[in-house]
Amino acid sequence: MTTDSTTADTPVVPYGSTLLVAVIAARWLVCAQIGDGDMLAVRPDGSSFSPVAGDDRLDGHRTTSLCQPDALASFRTGAHDLRRVPLAALLLATDGYGNAQADEPWQPSVGRDLAELAARHDRRWFGREVPGWAHRCASAEGSGDDATIALLLPGAGQDSAGRDAEERG
Repeated sequence: MTTDSTTADTPVVPYGSTLLVAVIAARWLVCAQIGDGDMLAVRPDGSSFSPVAGDDRLDGHRTTSLCQPDALASFRTGAHDLRRVPLAALLLATDGYGNAQADEPWQPSVGRDLAELAARHDRRWFGREVPGWAHRCASAEGSGDDATIALLLPGAGQDSAGRDAEERG
């Protein structure tokens, strides 16, 4: 049996962990975030906003994290009434995605693109395309950082009768 003596001599170093959470329940979008990463809420007209407040402590070198003793106090949350703020898409991504974008700030152009794509394509199309987006962002041509993307498409794939029933409800 062999053992790696370097592991036994290496001090335990806590590693940061980002958490992005989004839930749509009835007419509400509820979001929570700790750490870096990005949430981008996209309206059908292509305008976009962050569904949680920013955090000045995230400077590209440091981040809040689940492993910190005060993690609960570092969560940022937001709740949005979808009757007032309709969504075409909600993007949740690690910071490797945002860091790989050419535009600065990247959010307005990505929001416009996502709204246009959501109007033209169904969920299956996004299911085929999004993994490639993450791969390009994580590549040497992108940020070279890990890139994980979750994309919520609240209206994609619904027929008009389903939308009408929800609007009346």
